[in-house]
Amino acid sequence: MALGEITYAPKYRPATNKDGYGLLGKAGWRWVELFMQSRGIAQYWLYQPLEVIEARLAARGDDFVQVEDLREILAQYEIAEQVSMIRKKIQPPADSLDKVSAIAKLIVNDAEKAAACTKDLAKFPHYIGAYNPSVLLVGDRHNATKRYGKETNLPFMPVDGNSAEYLLNSLPEGEWKNVGIVNINDSSNWLDFADLVKTLGKPKIVALGRLAEKTLSKVIDLEKYVVLPHPQFVRRFANDTQQEYGEAIIRLAKIKDKEDKWILR
Repeated sequence: MALGEITYAPKYRPATNKDGYGLLGKAGWRWVELFMQSRGIAQYWLYQPLEVIEARLAARGDDFVQVEDLREILAQYEIAEQVSMIRKKIQPPADSLDKVSAIAKLIVNDAEKAAACTKDLAKFPHYIGAYNPSVLLVGDRHNATKRYGKETNLPFMPVDGNSAEYLLNSLPEGEWKNVGIVNINDSSNWLDFADLVKTLGKPKIVALGRLAEKTLSKVIDLEKYVVLPHPQFVRRFANDTQQEYGEAIIRLAKIKDKEDKWILR
């Protein structure tokens, strides 16, 4: 599970922990979280205070984690909770199993609700993100490479500092969880684009680059979206504007300012 990258990499694999997100990196973490959200996957944190965990670990032993490491690991779990899409933090009684059945039922019922929210997204396997995003980012097509291109046609998979990594890292911390992403020119995605938009609750739409816009303009009214540069262009020619670019995506999806320097149309 992705949570392990934030919680254990800083302590046990510091060489892989360049930005606090372990092997995945921040962009990879965000991509996995968006993918899981679009598939109706629910995450829960079964929590106990530090002293309870220390006592249990001391009693049973562990081949990997030492008691003295737990404070640091638990602090990392607190960070993971803030940056992930964990639905609930659940704390069962530490000294009794009486509530286990009720807690299990709560988790199952809540997980079923999460799955039900994304039921209609099953017909759009090329989409990742929230089931009711505030912003839908529309790209061109995935970049087929030997590393990851043949295995998936999912949009903007971050690998080796590519434009997807640039894009996902650019999105503001308080906004990225409410984003949806699709590539309109992969396969025949353009054919069901209008249906996807309707299923998502008609979010604001941002076309990323001219190639995405070219197809988008054929399937949706021009006034219903805004066009910004593709992240590949920004990464190559204005790399130091990453934060500004991400903020512009969110801002201009909500308010179309024709004078804004980021808008292409």
